[in-house]
Amino acid sequence: MRWSPLLPVLLWVSLLWLGACATTARRPATVVASQVQSAPPPAVSRAADATGVWDWVVRSTTQQGDLQIEQEEWHLEQQGTRLAGYYHRQVVTMSTDQRPFQCNGMLGFIKNVRARLSGEIRDGQVTLRELGVDTERNPCDSRQRELLSYVGRLQGEELVLSYDAGGEQRLVRRPAGSGSLSLGGGGEGRGRGHGPLEKEPIAGLWEWQFRAVDAEGDLQAEREEWHLSEKNAEITGYYERTIERLRVNGVYPCSGSPQIKTTTRFLLKGQRFGDKLSLSEIDYQRQPGPCDAGQHRLDSYQGSVLPEGQLLLNWHGGSQILRRKR
Repeated sequence: MRWSPLLPVLLWVSLLWLGACATTARRPATVVASQVQSAPPPAVSRAADATGVWDWVVRSTTQQGDLQIEQEEWHLEQQGTRLAGYYHRQVVTMSTDQRPFQCNGMLGFIKNVRARLSGEIRDGQVTLRELGVDTERNPCDSRQRELLSYVGRLQGEELVLSYDAGGEQRLVRRPAGSGSLSLGGGGEGRGRGHGPLEKEPIAGLWEWQFRAVDAEGDLQAEREEWHLSEKNAEITGYYERTIERLRVNGVYPCSGSPQIKTTTRFLLKGQRFGDKLSLSEIDYQRQPGPCDAGQHRLDSYQGSVLPEGQLLLNWHGGSQILRRKR
């Protein structure tokens, strides 16, 4: 047999290959032992906790073209797998064409509902049912409301719920220590929603106007200009109310003129609570005229800060919407 110069190389490669196979045959036991010694302990999954305050708000337009803002604030407490709490639902409806609603003769109205809740949570799956519902009496809503049930899932800081009346809503957990909900958001119906928005400023110049013809055919124009300041949730300022009446035929007996115009300045003081505010008239100034009917009674207002530069104010005689002056 002829000796090939490649034979020593081939023998050397073969020996290396055999050594590699022998080494490989012993390696798995060593690797497994190493993995057992250094493997971290199994992760402990964090139990789902629905305790907290959850917000939902949506803005839409009614079939009549009016602006409607719905908001809900859910308060839930979890003990083990049991859930208990309540939610407060508020619906604000506002006229967009400055025509009063027939149900109350005003440019807006508010509906409030508070429901008590009970349910459970297992592996992130939530079931809730309403135990009772308290509804404020409202001339613009006389419908009876049935108790609802909800099923959903907890996804981190979101709680997605479907209810048996049809639809789905997404609640957002309110960060600890934050204020109350500010109205805003977008979407259609009750299906989509958003969490708290940045706080709308109150400080600035606001205005309100109203024009109508009374039963005698006289033209009446009313205008208010509100000057508000805000510091550390304290609200101060004033508003000037101008009333002008124009008699088409004849004159007013009190003045002997077909026109009456009065301007009154009311001093204001109040507080803000998140998207809600409370204001009181503390004094007023007016130049007496021949047609004055006497002293004016000071009013108090409860209001809501609305998106797109609007304030909804309610008092014992009705409601009005202030718009930020551009």
